Amino acid sequence: MKQTLSLIAFIIGSIFSTWSQSLSGTVMDAITGKPVSGGSVYLNTSSIGAATTESGTFLLKRIPHGKWDLIVSAIGYDTYTLRISSDSLPSELEIRLRQNASELSSLTVEAYLKDGWRQWGKFFLNNFIGTTENASSCQILNKEALRFHYSMKNRKLTVSATAPLIIHNKALGYDLQYQLEAFSYDMKTDVVLYKGYPLFREMSDGEENKRRRWEERRKKAYLGSMHHFVQSLYAGSLAEQGFLVEQTIRIPNAEKERVKKVFDPKAPAGTYPDDSLHYYWRILKQSDQLLQVVRADTAELVKDIPGGSRSLFFPGALYVKYFKDLSTTYDHWLSELRLTTPSPVEIDGSGNYFPAENVLASGYWAQSEKICNLLPLDYPMLAVDPGAKRLPL
Repeated sequence: MKQTLSLIAFIIGSIFSTWSQSLSGTVMDAITGKPVSGGSVYLNTSSIGAATTESGTFLLKRIPHGKWDLIVSAIGYDTYTLRISSDSLPSELEIRLRQNASELSSLTVEAYLKDGWRQWGKFFLNNFIGTTENASSCQILNKEALRFHYSMKNRKLTVSATAPLIIHNKALGYDLQYQLEAFSYDMKTDVVLYKGYPLFREMSDGEENKRRRWEERRKKAYLGSMHHFVQSLYAGSLAEQGFLVEQTIRIPNAEKERVKKVFDPKAPAGTYPDDSLHYYWRILKQSDQLLQVVRADTAELVKDIPGGSRSLFFPGALYVKYFKDLSTTYDHWLSELRLTTPSPVEIDGSGNYFPAENVLASGYWAQSEKICNLLPLDYPMLAVDPGAKRLPL
């Protein structure tokens, strides 16, 4: 069975109840200095965004508390990202966008598969939109913007987009504008990686029943998610929220040390019974240290850093179990987390983690953390009842 790893390259979180001031600026072409109109300026994975005017100006109102990735995108330009903090917002931003390579050179355009959607469309949807219940209610409205590239030599599929993807999620009640930065599938390693920046717009619908169903599905998408986990980790309430975190540690091979003391490899034949002899030789071939799975000490994993944030660092892997029903230890989802670089990841109380591309997830999260279950940053933090029955997505 194919195991898919997903680079969780979008930041999931929820908003604090306090708001900061607005943020304004101008977006220009880096070479000509001319204003870039019709571009998108927004906070990553949120519903807070604006389009640039004819003069290239923009205004984002009600910047929420915390640190955020500001995303600036326009067709024909490289995506611009800037880390901002509500505690020290600039008075005015001047952003210069660089034209992307395909726009600068009309002679060199990377070839793509003309029938790429027919060959790879289903695979892309399964690994980008997802395969859980909500996926059937998601639709990419401009799939013609997708470009599929396949290298037979490297056995690697990559997907790009000529424009932001417009995604209609009827399950959760959102329309998304998704700036796809990278999507790849390496057939040699069987690993899928993708990265992008979504902007959410809540669907407007006056039907109370429909809005109630949206809220129920949003809650189901939140429970057990990376967003839920990071918030619980920051707050020190993992157990109360249904999470159990384990990790592997190296311990001395005590049995090998014992065998070394009681067994003499140079002893004459017949000194030891055959069954004991075989056992001793098998133990001596083992490593001097063994791996043991233990409950992780989150006080050692999470450290306070200036500015109200915390850092998360761990060697190897973390194994995260989420118990949908806290009355049993058998009904759970299992995910594995690894850091792609040997450096800490910053987390905060909203559920954000930076840099997001340094976190690699497999297991349950590799399947569930897809676009069909993605919630915006300004989705309200849920008051979760730890004893409530958790339902699968």
